[in-house]
Amino acid sequence: MIGDDVIPMAPGAFLAECHLPGRKLSPEQAAAAMGVSIRTLDDLIAGRSGVTTDLAERLSVFSGLSVPFWRNLQAAYDRACRPCGGAV
Repeated sequence: MIGDDVIPMAPGAFLAECHLPGRKLSPEQAAAAMGVSIRTLDDLIAGRSGVTTDLAERLSVFSGLSVPFWRNLQAAYDRACRPCGGAV
């Protein structure tokens, strides 16, 4: 079980660290393979944007991981990064 003090990895970081190196793809090549702009992928990797439903579908096809995996990873990251005590 993961402790409450552990922040889940951001989806873009997970993609950049766990999927792109193994495939020996640059972000530009990965963006083309997913059918998204390099800016979309760069924003995800840099943490400037999150996983939308459309992007989750594209990431699923690209990575072999399910759409719910990508959506749940984003949701877990969002929950972990939410300010304590604040209403959402």
